[in-house]
Amino acid sequence: MAKLIFFIHGVAVRNSDYAEPLPKLINNALNDRHKELPYMHKCFWGDYSSEMDKFWTSIDRDFAKKIQQDPSFDRHQKFRYQESRRGLQSKFVSDIFSYLNTNIGQQIRRSIHNQINQVLNTYSDIWEIYFVTHSFGTVILWDILFSQRFLSSDPASDIQALLRNRISLEGIVTMGSPIAMINMTLGTTPSNIQESLRHYSTRLGKPICWLNFIHASDMIAYPVRPLLQQVDHNLMTVEDVFDGEVNYLEKVANKIDNTVQFLIQKNADLHEAIAMLSEIFDMPATRPSYLEDSIVIREGINMLPGIVGTPTAHSSYFKNSTVARRIATMIYPQNTKEMAQDTLEKVIFHLNRVPGMTRIESEFRQKLSEKLSFTDEVLNQFNIRDNSSNNCGFLILTRNIIQVCHVAVVDSSEAIQFLGYVGLIHGEGLRNAVKKIQAEFGMR
Repeated sequence: MAKLIFFIHGVAVRNSDYAEPLPKLINNALNDRHKELPYMHKCFWGDYSSEMDKFWTSIDRDFAKKIQQDPSFDRHQKFRYQESRRGLQSKFVSDIFSYLNTNIGQQIRRSIHNQINQVLNTYSDIWEIYFVTHSFGTVILWDILFSQRFLSSDPASDIQALLRNRISLEGIVTMGSPIAMINMTLGTTPSNIQESLRHYSTRLGKPICWLNFIHASDMIAYPVRPLLQQVDHNLMTVEDVFDGEVNYLEKVANKIDNTVQFLIQKNADLHEAIAMLSEIFDMPATRPSYLEDSIVIREGINMLPGIVGTPTAHSSYFKNSTVARRIATMIYPQNTKEMAQDTLEKVIFHLNRVPGMTRIESEFRQKLSEKLSFTDEVLNQFNIRDNSSNNCGFLILTRNIIQVCHVAVVDSSEAIQFLGYVGLIHGEGLRNAVKKIQAEFGMR
């Protein structure tokens, strides 16, 4: 019984290789577990985009006429940010409205249906399908699966029929999804979703699994759990997976923001003093204009990193090994041993990121450490548990006679999976990191 991963892209995609390298990362994760690889198909509907290029050609011609009439006319000053307007911004907006157009929307859904049907006809052993969608592609899938706005002649009905009669819908993955915002226009309700899910029940009688990935710096991505709280958990399980680090510009902005916040507070104190003086001397109180300016500046600084960082964050899901591993686990759920190893690897991942961490890789030193029985001062020790509260092993943090901190991760068979140390200046950072690891992976 073969499985199919069916990718659906978002807006502004004009190349069918958009999903790379995520398919390879998924296969690598499955190969590591010696699992049968699924079929994969990268659905492409970008050739049904709007005529935005023709529109921009018309704008260029119009500007050329203006310059002929008035050589002093500066198009770059009068019509700024043309690269952004002409690039992703235009394609993003135009593709969304193109899909919402009745005729173009039908063509896109027809293309998706034809591609699913073609794959199923080519590989007759496929019985399970997992949709992996990105950006506006998440909205298209949401619309196809759950909307009640289509006539029976719409291609969405044909896709729904395939999922009811031909193939079992087992999982949904959404990445960088704006469903929460755009559904205000689509108007799909929890009752619509509940009704649809009853028809899509899986062949194994288990809930459909939904993973929604949200990068911390992706301003297009929103949680979906709030939209699905009223849905029967026996029909679907939903997890919003938050990932991604603060980008460099955000770190700089935070420092600037702290400074501006200090100035705002000082300005506020000044405004309060002016108000008191005006009351004493019966004078009109004037709020300093730079106080308002400071607030506006602070709000702009807070928004800028998100605006600048969103394009990179929004496309990062396809390169993310964590996303790949979670998809692989969705397709082939882990057994207890695999869950334990995966949990230990997550703990080790956090330890490797501690500043100044030096991992002891030498086989001799590894064997030597196993015979030491941790005779140094023990600063912290706790059992490591997975999401099902199964014991995976333990972590121990020690400090030797010269105040150097060592940390070890030991599995349930008492084999050391990780051994490392930090110098004196990084000891506090390691101790704090271990506390965070304990909060996440310790006794639940």
